[in-house]
Amino acid sequence: MISQIYSEFEELLDCKYLPDYWSDEGIFQASILLQKFDEDDWVNLKKQCVTKSEDWKIKCTEVLSESDPYKASIILKYLLDEESIAVQIATADAINSLCQDYGKSILDEFDKGKIKNLESLYSSLGEIDSIVIKSLLSKL
Repeated sequence: MISQIYSEFEELLDCKYLPDYWSDEGIFQASILLQKFDEDDWVNLKKQCVTKSEDWKIKCTEVLSESDPYKASIILKYLLDEESIAVQIATADAINSLCQDYGKSILDEFDKGKIKNLESLYSSLGEIDSIVIKSLLSKL
């Protein structure tokens, strides 16, 4: 069964926000909801996130970067496998944030080979995205 908290979280990520509003207010509101998740909500997020749009997944990574690192890592592992390069980069950025906040030990939760595979994206990335990937790779 889907909880009210999880439903509100999904609705927030489904809404179309102006980028500034999302980064200033949306992430904060979604983070508050994520803090209230129980185990069933985390299970639902894991099941549902793979079925969502690219935009939803990117927003999800942004919120996960502000949450419990070990619970977030469970979801981020799945998002790291996404075909979308934008989702992979957003996931790398979220993992980077978790490393900054909680230390490099959070990387033990991830398959380092999958993280190293991000290096193959360099040639197709812009400068900022390359910096995100390089920063994460330097932590391995």
